[in-house]
Amino acid sequence: VHEDLFQDSLNEYFETLSHHYFESGNYKKAAEVSRLVAKKAGKTGSLTEAIAYTNKAVSSLEKLPQSNDAQKAIIDARAALGVYLIEMNYFHEAREAIQPVTDVALKLRYERRICQIFVVIGVCHYCIEEDFPKAFESLKKALEISKKIKDHSSLASANYWSGYAFSLN
Repeated sequence: VHEDLFQDSLNEYFETLSHHYFESGNYKKAAEVSRLVAKKAGKTGSLTEAIAYTNKAVSSLEKLPQSNDAQKAIIDARAALGVYLIEMNYFHEAREAIQPVTDVALKLRYERRICQIFVVIGVCHYCIEEDFPKAFESLKKALEISKKIKDHSSLASANYWSGYAFSLN
């Protein structure tokens, strides 16, 4: 009801709405609004805020009854969280973020998120383990998939992290 009243300026209240929906147990709306806040924060370079709201989206989604749509939404949120975390050099946390959904995303052949997951895996292989062959293998897969599906953001990320790995190797 209040959303109808403030429709023109709703994005100004996303942070408050996210908290309100989460606290009231409306996890579907909490996840939706938290994702929007995280996206807005990511665009403005506030990665700490993007991480916090993506975590809230993940938490909200994992409280919902499980379905195929819910499963894909969790994969979406955890892949985004992994990307935000590697951008902040939180490599261990990034690995933890994607680990629960990696096998499911591969099983579903969810290419949009698989390329992001392979970027995170590749970065973790060289930044945590210093295993460059495994890093290059994962990043190569991310590049191939992102080219195939024309995901320019993942393509840029995979190229950036590949270049960084080559410079360190």
